[in-house]
Amino acid sequence: MSSLQAVVSIYNNDPTRKGKRALSAGRPTKDFLRLNRRYIKEGQATYYADPSKIFNPTTNKFINRLTKTGRVKQKFKGDKVVGSIIKQKSLGKTIKFSANDNALNNNELLYSILKNNPSIRGNYRIVITKNGQIVQDSNINIPDNISKWWNTEARITFQVNSDDMVWNATAGNVSFIFTKETQLSTAYITQTFADNTVKTCFFNPIIRYCQEKIDSCETKKTAKKYTATINKITGKQLKSGKRKDGYIQKYPNGVPQEAIRDLINDLHIGVDIFQPCAENPFLSFRPVKGDPRKVFNYINTRIDHVEGMPEGKGNFWGKVYCDDYDYEIKTRNELNIMKNQFIKEKKPFIYGKDIYGITSIKTESEVFRIDNSYDEVTQEFVMEHKMYRYRVDRKENPYLVGFLQLGTHFNGTRDFQSLDNDNENWSDKGHIDMKAAYVNYDKSKYYNGFAMNFNDFRPMDNYNQRGFYLIRKINTDNVSSRVLKYMNKLSWFHNHNVYTQPELKCFADLGYKFEVVYGATSISGEDINIRDWNDGDMVKTKAIIGDDNEIPAYCKYVGSCARVSEKSHFYIHCSKEFAQTLADEKRNVFYNDIEGCARVEMDKAKHYTLTHFAAQITALQRIIMLEQLLKIPYEDVYRVCVDGIYLKKKGVNYQLVEPFRIKEEYDDMTWRNYECEHYLSNIEVELEDGLHSAYQTIDMSISKHYYKEQVLIKGAGGTGKTYGLKTDKGLINCLYASPSWFLASKMDNQKWTKSVHHRLEDKNRIARGIYNYGNIIVDECSMLTDNQRDEIMIEADAAGARVFFLGDLDCQLPPVDGEMMRERDFEEIIEKKYVFRFLKGDKLHELANMVRCNMWKWANVLMTQIKQHVKVITEEQLKQMYQPNDAIIAHSNKTCDTYTEMFKDMEKYKILECKNVDGVEKYNGEITLTKPQKIKNELRHGFTVHSYQGAEVAIGNKLFIDGSLNSTRLIYTAISRAKSIDQIYIIGHAVAPPPPKEEEIIIECSKPNIHF
Repeated sequence: MSSLQAVVSIYNNDPTRKGKRALSAGRPTKDFLRLNRRYIKEGQATYYADPSKIFNPTTNKFINRLTKTGRVKQKFKGDKVVGSIIKQKSLGKTIKFSANDNALNNNELLYSILKNNPSIRGNYRIVITKNGQIVQDSNINIPDNISKWWNTEARITFQVNSDDMVWNATAGNVSFIFTKETQLSTAYITQTFADNTVKTCFFNPIIRYCQEKIDSCETKKTAKKYTATINKITGKQLKSGKRKDGYIQKYPNGVPQEAIRDLINDLHIGVDIFQPCAENPFLSFRPVKGDPRKVFNYINTRIDHVEGMPEGKGNFWGKVYCDDYDYEIKTRNELNIMKNQFIKEKKPFIYGKDIYGITSIKTESEVFRIDNSYDEVTQEFVMEHKMYRYRVDRKENPYLVGFLQLGTHFNGTRDFQSLDNDNENWSDKGHIDMKAAYVNYDKSKYYNGFAMNFNDFRPMDNYNQRGFYLIRKINTDNVSSRVLKYMNKLSWFHNHNVYTQPELKCFADLGYKFEVVYGATSISGEDINIRDWNDGDMVKTKAIIGDDNEIPAYCKYVGSCARVSEKSHFYIHCSKEFAQTLADEKRNVFYNDIEGCARVEMDKAKHYTLTHFAAQITALQRIIMLEQLLKIPYEDVYRVCVDGIYLKKKGVNYQLVEPFRIKEEYDDMTWRNYECEHYLSNIEVELEDGLHSAYQTIDMSISKHYYKEQVLIKGAGGTGKTYGLKTDKGLINCLYASPSWFLASKMDNQKWTKSVHHRLEDKNRIARGIYNYGNIIVDECSMLTDNQRDEIMIEADAAGARVFFLGDLDCQLPPVDGEMMRERDFEEIIEKKYVFRFLKGDKLHELANMVRCNMWKWANVLMTQIKQHVKVITEEQLKQMYQPNDAIIAHSNKTCDTYTEMFKDMEKYKILECKNVDGVEKYNGEITLTKPQKIKNELRHGFTVHSYQGAEVAIGNKLFIDGSLNSTRLIYTAISRAKSIDQIYIIGHAVAPPPPKEEEIIIECSKPNIHF
């Protein structure tokens, strides 16, 4: 807080305060000063109510600010303090290099700077300028262990292409500017909305609206109504000559927040006040009586000030994203000029930026953004290749993404001779490199499409599928000494690291033996051609980085694939106390004291990455590199650098492997790369077994069982067909589809997405969603036709998804229309025989088996047999016995309606739509015993057997089966919903027959097909 009023406000709202008031006789109380000091130390305030003291953040103590004569000490004057805090020198640091400084040739320069300045840790803004122009602008949390962070995450952020970093891609004077960011805690401040020249920022939109209504209305009555509203605000001249004050006169210093409720009741309006990038208003008011004439939307852009939102644009500052609105194209330089001008004029705005600087500005009514042909081209590429289908969400699959990241290795530099970059004579050295290395991956003989849609993440003992593998027990007995010499220098293949399938195939061909421990695999490969797509657009289009550097679009795209997009950010220049009001459970706020700027960070709903795509590209690039090296004598190699090879002398004709080319011109050669510990980033060596990062991402208790691509799992109801899959944690990215939403809602695996059969069949519905999943589990498949099954198989194959069909084709319900699917063309068939649903030793095992053996009989004959073994009741008995927790099932909707009418005075409801209600997903067909709110529903007690297939009745509840079931499959499906024979009641006779004696139960079956 930078004012006494602001600090008093937070004190009054502090539940930990012990005193009754902040000030006594105009002086701060002891308790107020105590908490004031805490607020400053915690970063909640910059103002201290005792003007004789100032806070030194270096020593974390308050010291004397005044001389003995009561004057402010010279060292605490001007810009040397922020409020009541001494400005820390460590908050900012600038390191400069002239254009001819050899240090700029070092691609590890930033790493060296950070290593030599251990005080630069935590949240920092790192700005790199060249000749005064920003070429990179990144907000980074710099960890204490910078070595691993630099190699695995940070280097790629500052890399322009395979040879250059952002500070040496072009010549110029370079500055590295580091400014500290402090994360702020939440503060609630009671505001008075008055911060403009005439202190009427709150009323201006209301007055404008009323005046527009007066100008456009057709009746005097309407004009009079809106004139009265304006008079209540501005006041009016009475006929007596006196002036009646309005709200502007009542609140000459602005409208206090606590006064708004009475004001809106008087004016009969609604008010919503939003803060930047917030979905919901932080202040919302509605009149007590009736609906408001109009709801006025405001943006709180700084302490004590609001701006009216533009009409027709909704919550205009609800997000920094610009594509929803008309915008004006500007260059980065123009946007920077605008930003500085707006700051000077105190014009409210928010802005976005990428790692190269500012990208967009939103004022209270306009949008400005850079023109980015890169975005347009890559978006077209993404949509055409449906790359969005292959993203993996780290939020949902943290261990899988961690595993894939460990298999993502970017290529670095290894020196084969002792070299001195600064003093080496390079003019007579040879140089060959790959042309467009990131898009010529298909030149490798090991390219066989990309593993993009993952189906399994489990322990494995082979690498037969496309994907990523953790390996150990490397054996080099059969590897040639020449290959070993290169591989040891590159430091490529190590135990307990993760590699792609093409790398493992290459190593095996070279004689390596190894053991596979774990894998993340895909049953199919996607052939993705970046190079030739759309006549080479990804190669020809340039991505602008900063204002003067350009790189091919494909370079930037592949690099971006390796990142995980977790947070969205926006930036606002404001006071520190206002920045604190933006912090809440959904928004982290970091404040830069030097720049007076807040960075607001919001967690994205999904943390998507395509790191596996980038990993496979760089792996194939390495394999091509190795193939080329093996055609060159080891002693002729000076350096291997990313995608290039420096040679002992130029002019030697080696056999070149495509896409290698000779790069002999000295001016085209770069010498900026300094040697890395390994050719590959993200490699762990010389650690004890089990300490490697990969072992923190895997679960060795998961089964090694690997399913084929098209699987039928068949068996009677309750044999564990679904249970076996839902408990297999090695199956990932699963979509579960049942005949009804009622059954889908019963699926308790929280990681499975739920759907229904008809959504898989409807080509016009995006909701079908097969393309977004690696495993499709189709339950109760007996209710599908052959054509429906074939269509699902075709779509799953096109999506690279494995498909499971689960069901009882022998005895359970067929499709409503058409013939049941047949048992054909499956790569794998698994039969489940033991019924787990029925209680152990229960007579229901025998009864169900008897029914299965007599499916050929007429339904009425079979029902007669069943009635000899279960309880039979009348409708009158049903009325006495039934409770809402029980189940009544029948063959037709009409019969079901009869039972619903019979028990209309009991509460039991069926939900009629799929909808998220107060954060909870509700499904069509779901049953609830209390009246649902905010969702369509109907009273329902009777259910068709079709709707109940796949469900079960819990022990303690009764299963009432209508005795008129007219199909043997209906009968079997009905009785197999129970867990015990004692739960089953047949509704049939006017007078119920006596229950059978246990010794009278005779089971007729010569060939049982289920086990108990």
